[in-house]
Formats: sequence, C-alpha cells, structure tokens
Amino acid sequence: MNVELDFIALTKATGIWMQGAHHVIKGPSSLADHEFLGTVYTYFEGYLDTLIEKTMMITGSDSVACPVKIIAGISAISRRFMSPVGHTSTEIMITTAEMLSSYKNELERFYMFCEEEGLLSMGFDDFLMATSSDIENFIYLVSRRAGNE
Repeated sequence: MNVELDFIALTKATGIWMQGAHHVIKGPSSLADHEFLGTVYTYFEGYLDTLIEKTMMITGSDSVACPVKIIAGISAISRRFMSPVGHTSTEIMITTAEMLSSYKNELERFYMFCEEEGLLSMGFDDFLMATSSDIENFIYLVSRRAGNE
C-alpha cells in the first residue's frame, strides 16, 4: 500500500469502529456516550469522502479510492484495537481515546509526508489542519469522559 491509501484505510477503519461502538455501548453514561460516538463516526464518514476526493486531486490518481485496496487496509488496521462488543462503556471510551490519539499521530505523519512530497495546496493544508483541530477536540472530550470513572 502507499501512504495515502494507508491513511484513507485508517480513516475508514476508525469510522467503522466508532460506529460499531456507538451501536453496542451500554451503561450508566450510555446515552451521552452513544451520542458522542455518533457524532464522531458521522464526522469520519463525511471527512472520508472529502479526504478521498482531495487526495485524488493532489495525487492525480484514482487508486486511492479503490474499495478493494481500502478494505484490505481496513482488515489489517482492525487488529490494532479491541472490538467494542462485550466491553464496558468505560473500556470502550478509553479505547476511543486511544484510537483518536493514534489517529491524530497518523494524521500528523500524513501531513508531513504530503509536505515533503510537495502535495500540500493551500486548501489541502487548511483541510488537514482543520481536521487536526477537530480530532484534538474529540480527544479532549473523550479524555474527560474516560477520566471521570
């Protein structure tokens, strides 16, 4: 795989995990957690579409949108984190914080790659910076929740 495709697969895998967690979370804080995870997975789904389109534009290649390659990447990535099924809401939210922090680190690596390769237009730079800010906000919110129990 290539760096761009790896990051797109990671984005899709993170959104899928958040959606699954959204569906199975239970417990005393489950309504708030359910809504938070819904917000996060909805964000990732909208973000993914724009990410793929912008990446296709800057690379000049539509291979980054190949569903077969993205699915292969998702399969490999999905082994990094526990399944949310059968875990407490606290465990799920701790894993959510870990996943979002990991995603932020990968976003920074992706940004640096794009910068080194000369792929950053002003618009793509702005898009990735805004994403970083959004992810930091999600990390802040989930870390406060995960730290309360």
